[in-house]
Amino acid sequence: MFRRLSAPISVQWELTPACNLNCVHCYNYWRDGSGNKNIRVVRDNPSPEIIANEIVKNNVFQVTLTGGEPLTVLKRSMGGLIQLRDASVDIGLNSNLTILNDEHLSMLKDLGVKSVLTSLMAFDARIHDALSGTPGSFDATCAGIRRAVDGGLMVAVNMVVTKKNLSLILETGQFVKELGVVGFCATKASKPSPCPDFTGYHLNTDDLHKMFMDLLTVRNVTGLNIDSLEHYPACAFPDSETRSVIGERNCSAGKTGCTIGFDGLVRPCSHAQKTYGSITDGLLLSWLALEEW
Repeated sequence: MFRRLSAPISVQWELTPACNLNCVHCYNYWRDGSGNKNIRVVRDNPSPEIIANEIVKNNVFQVTLTGGEPLTVLKRSMGGLIQLRDASVDIGLNSNLTILNDEHLSMLKDLGVKSVLTSLMAFDARIHDALSGTPGSFDATCAGIRRAVDGGLMVAVNMVVTKKNLSLILETGQFVKELGVVGFCATKASKPSPCPDFTGYHLNTDDLHKMFMDLLTVRNVTGLNIDSLEHYPACAFPDSETRSVIGERNCSAGKTGCTIGFDGLVRPCSHAQKTYGSITDGLLLSWLALEEW
């Protein structure tokens, strides 16, 4: 039984729907599934300042900037982001880091951002580029990771795992360790809502067990902090060790957190399509509407 919080503790804020990659596992519901990077155009989106004001007014503790690719609109979002900083809201970043430059680093430092989560689907450039749908993205992501680390950010890498890269978890963990990251995650890909057929990528139970075991091996071999970024039922784990190390995550959707979309609509989490109101009517009304979660 849950007690309702007066407001979310944390928020995922999708600054933009635009992304320079076209990952096969992308869960952004506005993708059309055809491989076209063009996304739904929404007019009259609320300004970053309006969204930030609602976040601050409701005493949200932590905000993760995501998208799309948030670095594509970081500069024009700074007015709202500075409001968060000045209200002592902790700001984190989810980014593919392919376009990270010195100007971005300066802005992130000014906002007090200390950590970033990025994605690398394999230590093999060919496989990563195929899964990201973008030639050259492996080299660009690796360069971005190095630039972020050199710029003083703590970087964690999430490897979204499908049948196409399941066998590469250990080698990928070792590879990113050499790039200077502090953490490594392996997370099962779920079927994206616009995808008509995900059977060539979907992990079965044995595959999932292998993912967990290989993730433990990464920890033992590299010393990296490890995690998996989804909640799994206890029966999904092959043994008590993997369950105790990886199985402590709970679904926070509508309980302690929510997502604010680029269009200002509030959803329980970034995977969910259903909306529960608009930020323009106040975050509180949407938060109360999430009670069913």
